[in-house]
Amino acid sequence: AGLGQFTKAYKADGSVRFDAIREMVVAHPELRGWSWGNAYDPRYQLTAVVLKNRGNYQLIRWAAADADRLAMMDAAYNSGLGGVIQRRRKCANTSGCQPGVWFGNLE
Repeated sequence: AGLGQFTKAYKADGSVRFDAIREMVVAHPELRGWSWGNAYDPRYQLTAVVLKNRGNYQLIRWAAADADRLAMMDAAYNSGLGGVIQRRRKCANTSGCQPGVWFGNLE
């Protein structure tokens, strides 16, 4: 939904696999009141984008340089922090790969 493309995904049985809006509301009191009923409210959307990126940026402490950290933050926003961590782990176990460097390594 909206500018930040927050999503809700379902399992084959119809149960919720993940609900990005709900996760953000639980984690950030400033988003209290945001729901799928008002998912397109830009005030909530833009606040959520900033909070999500800030959280990912703060967690990515292993980056070699600011540009790497920002690139990892963007990737975490798009594919999840877990995906970036998996890339880092794979890189760390690959000869010549630098796990703190995005471009040409984790990329």
